[in-house]
Amino acid sequence: MGMKLSSIAIDSDKSENGIWKEVALGTGFECLIARHTNSRFRAELERRLMDITRESSKEPTAKQYSDATLKAFCSHILLDWRGIEDDDDQPIPYSSEKAYEILSNPEYADLREAIENVSTSEKAYRREANLGNLKGSSGGGLKTESKPTGTSEEETEG
Repeated sequence: MGMKLSSIAIDSDKSENGIWKEVALGTGFECLIARHTNSRFRAELERRLMDITRESSKEPTAKQYSDATLKAFCSHILLDWRGIEDDDDQPIPYSSEKAYEILSNPEYADLREAIENVSTSEKAYRREANLGNLKGSSGGGLKTESKPTGTSEEETEG
């Protein structure tokens, strides 16, 4: 018997709006991560690169390209987080600016890589991969949870 085509179908809503994944195992730190091919990320990156080209009349340098990519990543791939605190035990609220500040710091390269790995995972965004709350199913044992966008934790747990 052959492979069912539906077994590799991507859920476009999850690709665009993200899935919750624990990115630092055992810490409770979870991120809402959209797929790396989502349309908003691609459009934002293209806009940023065109702005650079328009302003300088040259192609972006490697540093400019990397910076534009990370800014678009922090706005349209990393969409939210929960369970992260500063060294004074205060929660760090998500913003794309705060995400950029953290992920552009080389000390947090492993965190950035973990988020990138989720965003590029084929299995994580498949229709069947996110039915309910799956643990250890894909992404190297990362916790996978799908929640409707725009709903709070309390609205979805009851």
